Amino acid sequence: MIKRGKVRRFIQIAKYAVSIAIVVYQSAQKIYRIKEKMTSRNHTKITK
Repeated sequence: MIKRGKVRRFIQIAKYAVSIAIVVYQSAQKIYRIKEKMTSRNHTKITK
């Protein structure tokens, strides 16, 4: 049997982890876009 307190704590940790993951993902996207802009400025020809 799992106690309700543990379940609630687990849910709180899960929500916290998800919120951190979203923030990290968004910041990573911003950094990636900035890097793309920098590379496009340095190199006019971009090979994809």
